[in-house]
Amino acid sequence: MSDDLHVLAAAYALDALTDAEERRLFEAHLEECASCAAEVHGFQETTARLGAAAARTPPPGLRERVLAEVREVSQSPRAAEGADVIPLRPRRPGRARLVVALAAACLVVVAVSVGVVLGTQRSDRPGSADRTVAAVLSAPDARTVSGSVASGGTVTVVASRSQGRAVLTSSGLRPPPAEKTYEMWLIGPGGIRAGGLVRPDAAGHIRTLVEGTLADANKVGITVEPAAGSRQPTTKPILLLKI
Repeated sequence: MSDDLHVLAAAYALDALTDAEERRLFEAHLEECASCAAEVHGFQETTARLGAAAARTPPPGLRERVLAEVREVSQSPRAAEGADVIPLRPRRPGRARLVVALAAACLVVVAVSVGVVLGTQRSDRPGSADRTVAAVLSAPDARTVSGSVASGGTVTVVASRSQGRAVLTSSGLRPPPAEKTYEMWLIGPGGIRAGGLVRPDAAGHIRTLVEGTLADANKVGITVEPAAGSRQPTTKPILLLKI
């Protein structure tokens, strides 16, 4: 059990506290500690969004690499005398360190999965797409909206005004005909701007950044267009989501 309840926020958010007494004590602490409450909320919200955007199997060997890194995490220095520490029952050396490290590793696995997915969909320099996606999904003002497509499937958009970007995902979306493609659009008072071409995989999944900044856009739409795309929509949107 950890001597410092503050370090358990990540583990609690990921439901990784298996010690019932430790969990009870942390929940009591949570009612009185605003910083831990905010940290738990942030971890839970970010994990949920990242999980929704990266619901696929991580690349081979990722688990082993993460666990190898966890074994190398050094022990945190003991708190100084008089520090704000809540003493509990005798500490089991290294346990708290391992729980926190594993909790952080879980977040890393999800974040890397997002990068792997998007790395195959965009031509940005390596690492830029996943950093942008993570920033959008974890932004305090991130807004999530979803809608169903008449032909089948669900589309979700997470948009952040502070980041000026949006992330689009889908599930069960039927692929368009071979000579067609789906095109995303950013729609606002200033007009309609192309947001990129996308085709779902065999399972109907799309996970990608909407191209361009949000600017004054207050809606994201999807239309079926010729394979090369169009400068403006040529068909009625199959979905229109207000962001």
